Amino acid sequence: MVSLKRGFVFWGFMTTLLLGALLSWFQFGKLPTNPNHYFVGNTPTATSPYFTTAWHIRYDSTLVNFNGANYPFNEHIGYAVNQPLLTELALSWHHHLGDLSDAAAGLINCSSLLFILLGAGALFLLLSKLHLPTWYAIIGALAITFLSPQTSAYPLFSDWAHPFFIPMLLYWLCRYEERSSRRYQSLHIAFLVTGASMLQPAYFGVSALFLTVFTGFQLLRKPSKSNITRRLSHWSVMTLIPLVALNIWIHWENYAGDRPAAAEANHLTFITIKNLLFPWSDSNDSLPYYTGMLAAVYLLIVLLSGLKMFGKAWSTAAYHRVHFQYLRGIFLASATLLIPALGFPGAKYSIAYLRIQDTAPLSWFFYYVVSILALYGAWNWGKRFEGWGEKKQFPPLKYGIIGLPLVILSLEALYTRSATQTPPLFPNLTNKEVANEQGMTWLDSINFNQFQAILPLPYYHVGSRKLEIQPNPTFFNLVNTISIHTGLPNMAVFMKQTSLHQTLLSLQLVLKPGEQPALLSNLPDKRPLAVIINRPSWELVQNQYAHLLQQTTPIYQDSQLFILKLEIDTIQNNIKNQQILVKKSFEEAYPTQSVAWRATSQAPFFYSSSFDNNTTSKTSFQGKSALTGYTCDTTYLWRDSAPPGNYVFSCWIKLDRAGGFDQAIHFQETNNNSQISHIQSFQLKKHLTSIVKGWGCFQIPITIHEHTISQLFLFKEGDCSPFILDEILIRPANVDLLRREQGWMVRNNYWHREGSR
Repeated sequence: MVSLKRGFVFWGFMTTLLLGALLSWFQFGKLPTNPNHYFVGNTPTATSPYFTTAWHIRYDSTLVNFNGANYPFNEHIGYAVNQPLLTELALSWHHHLGDLSDAAAGLINCSSLLFILLGAGALFLLLSKLHLPTWYAIIGALAITFLSPQTSAYPLFSDWAHPFFIPMLLYWLCRYEERSSRRYQSLHIAFLVTGASMLQPAYFGVSALFLTVFTGFQLLRKPSKSNITRRLSHWSVMTLIPLVALNIWIHWENYAGDRPAAAEANHLTFITIKNLLFPWSDSNDSLPYYTGMLAAVYLLIVLLSGLKMFGKAWSTAAYHRVHFQYLRGIFLASATLLIPALGFPGAKYSIAYLRIQDTAPLSWFFYYVVSILALYGAWNWGKRFEGWGEKKQFPPLKYGIIGLPLVILSLEALYTRSATQTPPLFPNLTNKEVANEQGMTWLDSINFNQFQAILPLPYYHVGSRKLEIQPNPTFFNLVNTISIHTGLPNMAVFMKQTSLHQTLLSLQLVLKPGEQPALLSNLPDKRPLAVIINRPSWELVQNQYAHLLQQTTPIYQDSQLFILKLEIDTIQNNIKNQQILVKKSFEEAYPTQSVAWRATSQAPFFYSSSFDNNTTSKTSFQGKSALTGYTCDTTYLWRDSAPPGNYVFSCWIKLDRAGGFDQAIHFQETNNNSQISHIQSFQLKKHLTSIVKGWGCFQIPITIHEHTISQLFLFKEGDCSPFILDEILIRPANVDLLRREQGWMVRNNYWHREGSR
């Protein structure tokens, strides 16, 4: 405070925080005044962090394991749709300092609002360090923060809504460049990246990639031995410390060999420059990648000026030579990250190792960097502007140059405000009083202590990333409200990356039974399950989960749900009875032209293949061998003519490998002129119906329109994962086909193990 300049920076920083708080109140409505009373958003992605945090604080005793989902295996809290660092701090506070059992929603909402303010503050400090005047830095920092795609993501993806991280990284990187001794600055960056990675693991990937490109540019600029040694040692500190810390966290107490350490970039899409730069693009596709109108104008001016920064060479526009090197470095690094953000062949595999599950954050660096450069360049150019041309005409134009970025940001803010609504607020269902106000008073009338866990139907499972069965949003919130207020863990999953082995065991229980579910042996005791059924989906539940509904005891029902009591022994007995019925049906069925199969009625056409003549396969579902290949190759499964009608195609695919869920089946008909007359495409992971021995049965309905050549083949563009496929059957939709093999009864390609196993 002794220095006048420091006084300006301090009071400018405080003013930025104050104005940011006012803008937050304006943008988020009632949320800042009562943050613990509301959820922001009502989708599973939006509400899951609230339920997860509330459960973890109330019921979990360890920092790492989350016992509220994926029962009976539990889950690692680092993979929850959550902010693990905040959750663990809250859990420690709850155990040692004070009760936070009802404060989960307030914790998440307050931290998200605080991160927005910290983002504005970090941007102000960076702009001040670049010698912009205080008033200009305040306006620019607030405009950049509240137009940030991270701030826009808050209602739907709270684990991505940390607008402080990238500005703070850029600020510390600027301080790093200003000093000759940089050990402490590199440590600061390492701790920043580590902390951010504990909020969202993908932050490590994007920051490591950015720091690597930035360091590479600085090495090329000055390839001296001392510069190479110093910068590489600092780079290793900035990236390896977060990498080690993050992997220790990931594998701490809950290691699973088939839990991917790095998420795949499964949301990679090719987007256009228009989607990246302009606000009038399709908001659903471009919003995560959006870098702003200012970026478009800035790039246009830079290109038209011959790669100069607002009319000046970089060396003269920069206030200081260090800032010149720093600004050029962050610009080139952020522009380089746009390449995978836009999408290029192989990007999915290149960035998967950095734990980046979505390419959108790669474009966020460009948003912040270009906005900072536009403000910096406009101020310095306008400050030096003496007039246009040799005659120095229109000297007042300097004010237009200085104000141009602020005008663009203001126009963009007006557009954004008119195009988007205030984030929707919903009641905080983790609070018992609020839940009772929403009609949940009946919870106290049921003895939930008799149950060991909740089994929701229709079943949902979002976790392994190989297979995602999405929940109904209303039903999801209802199930989790019951779970949080009864202390019953959930057998369904809505997490980040669940062990694939555990995923298959969970799915085997709810899919059509072929053998006794192995999950039953993992249950800690024989207490019954509370089956919660979404009443509007009752017909669907009856069709898909009939083997779970037999001999259940009704507990409660209303207009939204049914609650049934399901005994563990009942599940086992129902599966045995199912095996007996299949055997009886086989004995009553009629012979067909195939020796192996029998039919319940006349079947004019069917086709089956066991691939037992394939000598390249070392494993199989049944028989001697199976079909092997790669998803990026066109693999024909059947090519022949068949009578027009409705058919069902089924096959078994090994699920413990990369291509198990990710294949696409294509069915097409070719007329007499060798032209394709009809074509249908199916994603296999949407048609999984049974699991036996780690293999999945997929059933797909197809329609043959003409008596011409039809063909079925596997192909998925851009994915070369290996697969193993076995036991194909194509049958008429109205005919049941049965066969008997040693130890197995088969009905419509569903294999039922004989005996008690």
